[in-house]
Amino acid sequence: MAANSQMHNLTTLIKRLEAATSRLEDIASSTEPPADATVLNQAIPSPPNPSLAAPPPPPAAFDSKATAPAAAKPEPVAEPLPESIEEFDAFLNTSVDKYVKLSHQLGGLVAEQAALVKSGFQEQRKFLLISTKAKKPNLSGPDLPVYESLIKPINEALMAVTELKDANRPSPMYTQLSTVSDGIMVLAWVTIDTRPYKHVDECLGSAQFFGNRVLKEQKDKDPKQIEWVQSFYQMFRDLADYVKQYFPTGIPWNPNGQPAQEVLKSLPAGSAPGSAPAAPAPAGGGAPPPPPPPPPPRPPP
Repeated sequence: MAANSQMHNLTTLIKRLEAATSRLEDIASSTEPPADATVLNQAIPSPPNPSLAAPPPPPAAFDSKATAPAAAKPEPVAEPLPESIEEFDAFLNTSVDKYVKLSHQLGGLVAEQAALVKSGFQEQRKFLLISTKAKKPNLSGPDLPVYESLIKPINEALMAVTELKDANRPSPMYTQLSTVSDGIMVLAWVTIDTRPYKHVDECLGSAQFFGNRVLKEQKDKDPKQIEWVQSFYQMFRDLADYVKQYFPTGIPWNPNGQPAQEVLKSLPAGSAPGSAPAAPAPAGGGAPPPPPPPPPPRPPP
């Protein structure tokens, strides 16, 4: 009986061991990945390691030609001025400007008149520049209107200087205004072909009639007026030297130049004659005549 009981216990123990073994096998088989899963994992690449990634490409080299703005087209080289024009500019910037500056110190009508004088010389400068580029107009033919249009601004400035004096006879500065008015015919030297520097000297003599009176009256009163008269006189002397050097026989014009009308069209804005103060139009609507000859010098006071 005891033997049967032991056999039964042994059998039961064996069954339990078999059951435990079977269970362990089931657990082991459930933890192993299936064969197809292993293949799938091998087919999907692992994400790259950032520390092992390839370095970025170096930045592109700076191309100054690609980034630089397009170069501006070079400006045309200005045509050099003739020596006679450069020297006339020097005359304007020294002799004329000194007279104008001293006139401004006196102020009033004297300064206003000086501005008209300067305008006349500026118009004369334009006339001289045109003469270096243009053929001499035929004053006996169809070129006369063109010539008159070139002279007109100078003539208008001349007339404006005289009209300012005539309109202010009661002014205490009438003698000073008359000094300038009597000498302003100097602007007409460009119309004279025979020794035009002599015309400049004669106009200085005309200006000295009233100018010497100012020197006498202001000798012990106003040094500024003395300096003003002397600067006006010096302007004539410097101009006479200039004309004698560059135009001893008048304006030569340019034998190989273009017609004056064509030169007028080619000048840049502001260079062509025509900015002088306007003067009353002559009767009949025609262009004003060239400046009249200067008056004879008055006897000294």
